[in-house]
Amino acid sequence: MKKLMKSLLITGICASIMASGFAFADTDTTTESKGGRGEMGEGRPGHERMTEEEREAHKEERETRNEERQAQKAERQAEITDLVDTYASDLADDFEDAFAESEDLHSQMEALREANRPSDEEREAMKETMEALKEKVENGEMTREEAKEEMSGLRPEKGERGPKGEGSDEDRETRKAEGEAKRAAFETAIEEGDTDTIVECLEDILSHIQEKNVEMAAKIAEM
Repeated sequence: MKKLMKSLLITGICASIMASGFAFADTDTTTESKGGRGEMGEGRPGHERMTEEEREAHKEERETRNEERQAQKAERQAEITDLVDTYASDLADDFEDAFAESEDLHSQMEALREANRPSDEEREAMKETMEALKEKVENGEMTREEAKEEMSGLRPEKGERGPKGEGSDEDRETRKAEGEAKRAAFETAIEEGDTDTIVECLEDILSHIQEKNVEMAAKIAEM
């Protein structure tokens, strides 16, 4: 019974890990535009239109989300470490190095994102420019398309999205199917006590983390 309970517990851990899509190294490297995303009075207002109170609330919300992600990531790492200690202790150092590198890259990424966030002076300057362009559009001095094009030229280019935003729907569906197949194989291996397959799955997770670290490092170099 004790062995069965341990098997069920580990199966649950594996399911949690696999369901998260091996998401241990976030590669969403989108940087914030200096001028926000508001466009000539349409759509969601950009940062330049926020009041000080709204900006502070937005900052607190962002920090809260980041803390939640970090807590979830730490939990997943602990789950993986338990599995590695049980089935593949020879991989322990590699996982420790991969996790440490991921943490370092995330710190670098967050520092760059913070540096890319607009200052109060930049927000005010962008607001004045947008208001002037809006007035020209209303007065018939330029078309809305011309104003949008001019605004696009004023904004620094926004950072490209990482792998999460890449590929067609078909590509994403393929990756999803592959992830589900891996999860099923992992769970079956646990239930049957197939140590070789369990180790293979852990090696797959390790490779995934290392690949994401390489992608993050490349993105950081481009920022």
